[in-house]
Amino acid sequence: MDKDSTYTQESSQRFISDILPELQLSNSCTKHIQTAIRRFNDYLSQQPYVFRQGSGKEETPEIFQKVLDDYIECMNRRGLKSATIEVRQIFAAQFLNSVYNQGIHSINGIYGSHVGVTVLSTGSVEGICQKLPYFLKYLKDAGLTEIDLSKSIPSFITEKKLPSIYNKNELIQVLTSIDRSSPSGKRDYAIMLILVTYGLRAKDLVELKI
Repeated sequence: MDKDSTYTQESSQRFISDILPELQLSNSCTKHIQTAIRRFNDYLSQQPYVFRQGSGKEETPEIFQKVLDDYIECMNRRGLKSATIEVRQIFAAQFLNSVYNQGIHSINGIYGSHVGVTVLSTGSVEGICQKLPYFLKYLKDAGLTEIDLSKSIPSFITEKKLPSIYNKNELIQVLTSIDRSSPSGKRDYAIMLILVTYGLRAKDLVELKI
């Protein structure tokens, strides 16, 4: 078999850097592909499965740390999943950093204009519009703000695009590129065959048991 047609971690990185940007996909779709490749490479190198890799959380200003800790405790009492708590915590921390940098050093000094500045300056408008309202509603319910600041969050409409798919020839090419002469190759072929046949998510696949 042609060595260049065999999947390697090096070839996957070349795909990410050279080919993926040329496909003109949405940011969301591009991130999903990058995540799938990263998790597949982690599996090949026998790395433990990690639901979400750290992205360098922001340090919350000390003056707001207790508010954030109380918010996390409230979510834990409500029995929310750890992944949900983590995501909401990240956006709450980003918001608190933003208002602090705007010169606000007390929760009751936050107004809708400060929320608007945060939304406009964030790197993920979709994420903050979806997750920050939970924190802002908590501030109102806890009596820390007089008004419900969540109403200052603009509505975010996700751009809907048809999902991209692989055609039959592309799927066959992927499967035939795997060297099945070794146990690891047979394993990789079985993994890809399951993905192609049933469309399982990477998380579901790695959790399968014999």
